Amino acid sequence: MKVLLATDLSAANDQAIALVQAAPWPSGSRIRVITAVEPYATFSDLAPEMILQFDDLAEKKMRDGLEALAGTLRRDGLTVESELRLGRAADEIVGEAREMGADLVIVGNRGHGPFEATLLGSVSSNVVDRSPCPVLVARSAATGKVVMGDDGSAGARAAEALLTRLPVFATATVHVVGVVDVPLPWLGAMDASMATTSPEIYTQLAGVLREQATANIEAARARLESRGLLATARLREGHAGAEIVAEAEEWGADVIVLGSRGHTGLARLILGSVAKSVLTHAHCSVLVVHEPAPK
Repeated sequence: MKVLLATDLSAANDQAIALVQAAPWPSGSRIRVITAVEPYATFSDLAPEMILQFDDLAEKKMRDGLEALAGTLRRDGLTVESELRLGRAADEIVGEAREMGADLVIVGNRGHGPFEATLLGSVSSNVVDRSPCPVLVARSAATGKVVMGDDGSAGARAAEALLTRLPVFATATVHVVGVVDVPLPWLGAMDASMATTSPEIYTQLAGVLREQATANIEAARARLESRGLLATARLREGHAGAEIVAEAEEWGADVIVLGSRGHTGLARLILGSVAKSVLTHAHCSVLVVHEPAPK
């Protein structure tokens, strides 16, 4: 297994580091620890000698810190490497993930909430958007209690499959959560006959959606148990992102695992996504798995 751990060596990344240290990675796994530094080219004309001296000192300190961190991860059967890259953090992390053919990217998180996500932009959110492989945004070193969001999509199936493969979840209890969001009946009907049938249509639609969602999560629960994981299931109603986060908080989850349809850039900004909502508001770690690309 190839794992990329991205860190800025700050205390905000301690949980991600602790998770990697505690995980039972299979023998032969390769862990690559990287940090990215944006060069000071913009200011080099003002005081080039001072900038270059500062860069040299900062680079040595960061390389030493990376190597020290890599040393805490090394054990028999694991190959652990460290690298300092120059450039925008999200770009370098995604680029490194592609170059090494990573199976999983693990990043820390400086915080959550709409203010941080909107004003500062989030390296972790940016990496989730563009990564060629699943991304675990670590807010805790624990992985024993997992909420898996399941909407029956290809992304959900990919998330389920990864959950059964990753060694960090080998002994986890998985709580499969499906969410039904039934639109309210259209009150502004064109005529009286449509208005009188709208509640009936609404009731039928709601019933069908509940049946489908229940079948999805029960099937997922059964598959997880057949793979040796303890699993439960629950259906909720409302907005998918909000309900998944609420269930995770009520259940005391360590990690939320979910698939994503992979909206990026402008589409993600305008449309939003369940993954974006969960990343922004969850207090626990979040593992996002993009649905497979169509052939």
